[in-house]
Amino acid sequence: WTSLSTFTDVNVLGELTGNRIHRLEYIMSMEQACYRAFNELVFWLKPGVRGTYRTYEARKGLKERMRVPDIVTLSTTTEFCLPSPTYLALHVLCSEVTWMSGGGGVL
Repeated sequence: WTSLSTFTDVNVLGELTGNRIHRLEYIMSMEQACYRAFNELVFWLKPGVRGTYRTYEARKGLKERMRVPDIVTLSTTTEFCLPSPTYLALHVLCSEVTWMSGGGGVL
């Protein structure tokens, strides 16, 4: 967590402690293959404008196999909040550092 605080002002430990970890903005539903790739840091959503996200893959052809478009828009027609753009951006940071450092090959 100390390393993450060097690159961002997000207080991860403070925000995800106790019952706060169950807030809706920390939750995102995905198809199983997308979830696995997202969890393994080989697929990420880079924030764009007005709820749009550009999709990235660390393994060529992954998005095509999962049928993921280059740009996705997260939206809702309910009063429930969307996933936190801050935490999606933090996931981008972790994914890109992992792959640019060469660490992705050992995942």
